[in-house]
Amino acid sequence: MGKEKNTSLEPLLRSLPHTGGKQRFGAISCSELTGNARKMTSLAFLFLLALVPAESARGRHPPKAAISSPVFGPRQVYGVLGGSVTVKCFYPPTPVNRHDRKYWCRQTGSGCPTVVSTQYVAPGYQGRIALTDVPQAEHFQINISALELGDAGTYQCGVGVNGRGLSYRVTLSVVEAPPVPETPELFYVKLRSTWTVTCGFGEDTAEMKKYLCKKEKEGCRNIINSYQELGSIQMTFEDPSGSFRVTMTQMDWEDAGVYYCGAGEYGKDKTSKELEVFIYEDKNFPHLKTNITAKNGSSATFECPYEPLINSSTRFWCKRDGRRCYRIIDNTGFVANKYKGRVAAFENPENKTVTVILNQLQYKDEGFYWCMSNELREQQSSAELRVVAGQPALTGKKEVEAQAGSRVNLTCCYPCTYSSYEKYWCKWSDSGCATLPAQQGLPEPGDACGPSSRTLVLSLGPLTEEDEGWYWCGLKRSGVFGETMAVELRLSAGELRAALPGGRAPQHPGRVRAALCLRASHGKPKPTAAPCPPNTSQQFSCPFLVLLLSNPPPSLGHTGEDAKLSPEFLDVDSSHDPGAVPPGGAHSDAEVRKGAAPESSDESHGSNTLALVLGPLAGLILIAVTAFAIVKYRQLKRSGESLPPWALKEQQQH
Repeated sequence: MGKEKNTSLEPLLRSLPHTGGKQRFGAISCSELTGNARKMTSLAFLFLLALVPAESARGRHPPKAAISSPVFGPRQVYGVLGGSVTVKCFYPPTPVNRHDRKYWCRQTGSGCPTVVSTQYVAPGYQGRIALTDVPQAEHFQINISALELGDAGTYQCGVGVNGRGLSYRVTLSVVEAPPVPETPELFYVKLRSTWTVTCGFGEDTAEMKKYLCKKEKEGCRNIINSYQELGSIQMTFEDPSGSFRVTMTQMDWEDAGVYYCGAGEYGKDKTSKELEVFIYEDKNFPHLKTNITAKNGSSATFECPYEPLINSSTRFWCKRDGRRCYRIIDNTGFVANKYKGRVAAFENPENKTVTVILNQLQYKDEGFYWCMSNELREQQSSAELRVVAGQPALTGKKEVEAQAGSRVNLTCCYPCTYSSYEKYWCKWSDSGCATLPAQQGLPEPGDACGPSSRTLVLSLGPLTEEDEGWYWCGLKRSGVFGETMAVELRLSAGELRAALPGGRAPQHPGRVRAALCLRASHGKPKPTAAPCPPNTSQQFSCPFLVLLLSNPPPSLGHTGEDAKLSPEFLDVDSSHDPGAVPPGGAHSDAEVRKGAAPESSDESHGSNTLALVLGPLAGLILIAVTAFAIVKYRQLKRSGESLPPWALKEQQQH
């Protein structure tokens, strides 16, 4: 027996980085992780590439007709003796081709003399032939009238110089009397764009099956019919009755060829129409993904064709469900309710695309999504989304709750492999996602960030109602959008309400910051749960603490004797993180005073601040003056000099 071929992965495994049998994740740097990841990715790619069958490359290369010439026209045209005929030829809409010479020549042996061109008409054809260029429609057409039997033959329509390659061969046949065979309808379609065709066969066919098939050696292969529901191909019924439209997205080289649309059964019912599709490549047309795979809980990025020069068209993004496509978002500001906070669109005029991002993915989001336009049907596209299990690259708290007036940090953790990517935070709205300034920082308590992760922090505050909503953290590289993570920020006054007696909310929560009084008991200071008296403006002098309260709300007043005190509530100043004070610690005196200051009018706030500053200062000055007077008096008493008469008399008596 021959030696068995080694198909194991041992050579591949030997080439991987060696860690000495120890787990070093906590000590591996970003550069090491990134380098190792790139090596493993490259090796895995080479391994998988060897397993890819050659047939998978089908459709990636253009057919011979497209390689020889990108100019396209009918293979055969028919005309009646004495009548007229029109020949339409298509060409790539490059700036050079738009302004270059167009021609129609007749093949004679090895040459092709010009019959008509942009600025020339050959003798014998003057007055009965014309060439019209329509660059905005990517074609030019030749009209020949007063047909003669001698006009039959082989011609070429082309761009530039005769016989230089940019041409297409057309056979013209002239019959003496009708009828003439029907020529196929021509479609000149960009690679990766959308093809739309409308067929109609009268009201008599309204109840018959409608179909589109592609002609092949074995017959006509079914593409879609009215009994099918396909995600990537759409069939819709039109007016008048019996008409229908088929839309195929992401046209590839292999989609070129001859098609038939019809009613009934192909080959049995004579209600069909021949269509011929030619695929050409436009280097400026964006390459869009048709199959997108994303992880559950992560996000997916879709791209739609977009023509920035045409602003009147309505563009929308929808999800197919049977024959219907449910609108999710459009360029007028509409966002479906169940997708609010989950979807956003970003226009990219430079590469003529619109990027649509859908995050917070779930398995039920799988399916076909369509980019649609009410005017530019050729700019429609579709993509299939598949959601798989896995861990999203971006992690952090998805729901954050904070009180109005406080400050909060939203954190977004990302792996080291994304260190070179552009990171951003933005505030979501129906019209898009506005970028906000963010900075590198540390994860918050409870964030599930790995030891080799980095954190992007968005700091907000003091919070207002306008700050409530959805915030996105995302990645970009070379202007291309990547993964995103959505965080919902909600404002709540729950802590303040729960702290009041009976769980009731204060009538003026914005004017209360702290209430803590020290009450004397047996000559010793003792903290007690006592609400502050309802006086309009009072200052309470308790040991180690001075509190000022201006215009306290009636809900904080007390009734009865001081001995019958209700439970105390303490709502720490929202500008401080509730968890910032360690166990056993306290805010400084300045912090306590700041927390105790009420949010009343500017005047009362100013007077309270002035009292806090001038009160201790006046006391110090009074003590200093008194001490100076006592010292001076004793000095004079000892010396007996310059004593006043009443002091001398008193000294003599003693």
